[in-house]
Amino acid sequence: MLSLHESELFARARVVRLESSQTTTEHDTVMHTVDFPVTALLSIMGMVEDGATTELAAVGTEAFVEIDAALRTNIAKRSAVCFFEGDVIRVPLEDFQRELQRSPEFSDLVYHAVRARVFTTEQLVLCNVRHSVVQRLARWLLLHAVRGGRDVIPGTHDFIASMLGVRRAGVSEAIADLEKTSAIEHRRNAIEILDADLLAARACECYPISRMAIEEGAA
Repeated sequence: MLSLHESELFARARVVRLESSQTTTEHDTVMHTVDFPVTALLSIMGMVEDGATTELAAVGTEAFVEIDAALRTNIAKRSAVCFFEGDVIRVPLEDFQRELQRSPEFSDLVYHAVRARVFTTEQLVLCNVRHSVVQRLARWLLLHAVRGGRDVIPGTHDFIASMLGVRRAGVSEAIADLEKTSAIEHRRNAIEILDADLLAARACECYPISRMAIEEGAA
């Protein structure tokens, strides 16, 4: 979708390399740029009063990170953290918002991405209420693999538990369950997807529904 092949529209855009765990946007702060992932994958994070964080959304090559930029504001309401290291195309906020007003073609692409982001985030709420930890873990692994184009998903049990907003013990049980099917292989600090079809069979319906929304948003 927003790969910016038409990057002549953004004369001041530049390619920026992000490292894993690097924070790119802080919640309740002024935004100056908008990032379009090229090879990076970013997590949109929410924080509660005690400091605990949970992943609310993820953004890969299908979209852009700072959704608030499309909503006529320069204040970010969520933080963004790099999940897969890689490159983003970084565009000045004023250039992004000017082009959004000037170009119907560009605004259509942006609003497709915003609609996909809203839908997948709402689907995540439903998933968290209705589905098991095994189903949610399978869905999370698959969608990160799709968005990031990688089969190895980094993270300890504690980290994955925080991303899913569940107990560590539940994640450990879910990983063991999925390993028994030969869908994944657990390493010290990562999980490799060995068979995406087997993993999809253990995921809930939120995986294909969300994947379709992501692909439509990138159209």
